[in-house]
Amino acid sequence: MEQLTIRQASAEEASSVLELWQMSARWLDAKGINQWRPEREVSLIHEWDEI
Repeated sequence: MEQLTIRQASAEEASSVLELWQMSARWLDAKGINQWRPEREVSLIHEWDEI
């Protein structure tokens, strides 16, 4: 079994993290699972940044 190292993403990796999140959401949606909505969450994150 392959060992994985989990760490916090850096700011430079934000676009890659978002892409992974969006791909995961589309995969879940294709299976009929309405779990994640990255587009909604990202807009909320931007709102928090403005506060």
